[in-house]
Amino acid sequence: MATRCSTASNGRDAVEVAAAWTGNLDVLVTDVIMPYMLGKEAAEQIRTLHPAIKVLFMSGYTQGILDTQGGLEAGINLIEKPFTEASLLAKLSEIISAPT
Repeated sequence: MATRCSTASNGRDAVEVAAAWTGNLDVLVTDVIMPYMLGKEAAEQIRTLHPAIKVLFMSGYTQGILDTQGGLEAGINLIEKPFTEASLLAKLSEIISAPT
């Protein structure tokens, strides 16, 4: 299976990349707090374009900061920084293989 990926420097750019994306988007990996648009807002907008997309949030902030600044609710997929390549790949595998 061929894997395609793309990057964006902030949430606003991520929405633009997703809007131009042809085909399915399986997973979005986004920081919680970014310039111009929070990760949650970017994910919500991208989900309107690609409803089946799964989202992995990442953050180096404490849960208290995320609760007040990031606007994340319980049950989201989150990986805390710093993380290893192996832990990122394991988390992505878990998310992608989880039932929708």
